[in-house]
Amino acid sequence: MARHSADNSTVYSQIADLKDGEFYVDQQHRFNRKVKIELSEDLKKGAYRITVKSLFPPVLAIKMNLSMLH
Repeated sequence: MARHSADNSTVYSQIADLKDGEFYVDQQHRFNRKVKIELSEDLKKGAYRITVKSLFPPVLAIKMNLSMLH
């Protein structure tokens, strides 16, 4: 799944490995800064919400917000 900004560039992408229970999220084609989420660990926390931008350093989160406005 990918989220696009108004200019149709990719803001973030996610890949789910359902066999191993892992999710990977990357921001604006920065595949070397991929965030790994282990489903088994997150399920132990119970129900909660998380924003994609909170997974990345603040400077990248700001860029994510700005790209969504254009």
